[in-house]
Amino acid sequence: MPYGEGNWQIMNVAEFNAFKATDEAKGRTFTRMFQQDQDSDLIIKECEPDEARQIKTALQKVRRNQKYAFQRGIVEIPYSQVNVYGKTVSSDELIPDETQDVEVIVEKEMLIENLYAAVARLSNKEKELIIRIRENRIYGYTI
Repeated sequence: MPYGEGNWQIMNVAEFNAFKATDEAKGRTFTRMFQQDQDSDLIIKECEPDEARQIKTALQKVRRNQKYAFQRGIVEIPYSQVNVYGKTVSSDELIPDETQDVEVIVEKEMLIENLYAAVARLSNKEKELIIRIRENRIYGYTI
């Protein structure tokens, strides 16, 4: 099997199936790697039979967990990219200091989101009152 840059060979399914039928592929073990979603590229790895069995077992466990989560309505949110207020944010941006408590950060973000929702429900008169209090234009009230 010819190798491309970085030891990768790119081919479609029909090409791979044709390759598997050749003498060059006989006696070699190939296994399917985890595919993130249906739109992701399918990756096939050449490996020893024992490694292929281990990979297959691990993939079966992942699929079983995905099926379990789907049946119970559990939504997996990838930590690498989170949707915050309609824009995608990486975990590095969301939690710049890894020593911070993640729960505290999430609670704070939820409180801010609730505050924005509450302010959106206020009338213009109520918003003006809050602005005036904030700017100390009303005696005796402070924020």
